[in-house]
Amino acid sequence: DPAENLKVDDCYDYEDNYVIGKHIPFPKSQEYSYLKKEVESYRDEIKSELIANELYNGCRILYSPLKENPLFLFIGINPNFMNEERRDEKEDLEPIKFDYLDEGNSNQLVTGTRQIFKDADIFNLLNKSVKTNFYYFATKNVNELHQIWGINKFEDNAFKWTRQIIEMLNPKIIICEGNDAFNKVKDMYNDDFDKKDEIT
Repeated sequence: DPAENLKVDDCYDYEDNYVIGKHIPFPKSQEYSYLKKEVESYRDEIKSELIANELYNGCRILYSPLKENPLFLFIGINPNFMNEERRDEKEDLEPIKFDYLDEGNSNQLVTGTRQIFKDADIFNLLNKSVKTNFYYFATKNVNELHQIWGINKFEDNAFKWTRQIIEMLNPKIIICEGNDAFNKVKDMYNDDFDKKDEIT
């Protein structure tokens, strides 16, 4: 799938159409590039420690193209475990084709979200959405994620990067996928009640 190898500017979408192979500059691509470099640097810094403890299962920032002012920003807690082949394909941290629009994706969360939007007759609105996670490192389960929390700067970076993504994209509505993601985002905006009103 050529979409797997798209760069930031190739994945930006001004309207509803997913752009492949066309250079349409994302207005804040430089901001995303800085964020990506920070994540790459931190990943490389802690990767050997995670591997030594059998806790490294891949790293990804986005599961969709970049969109400025998306209607929905989906925030999960962290990526699902990636097998070795899929993990290697997704180590460059670039945006990819939106998982939730892939009818071949059988992930329970993906299929459940698609069905909710179909039942509400708003499936087309997924085209106006961006998907990320509060933590970018994949784990096999929640217990593994808890083990990683203690690594230097892991929690601080997650709060900082999630806030940067939100401010960069400026979504209309934030949808937190699960209580863990909701509580993290709510804690992040502890003193910002205006932003809290946009979190669901």
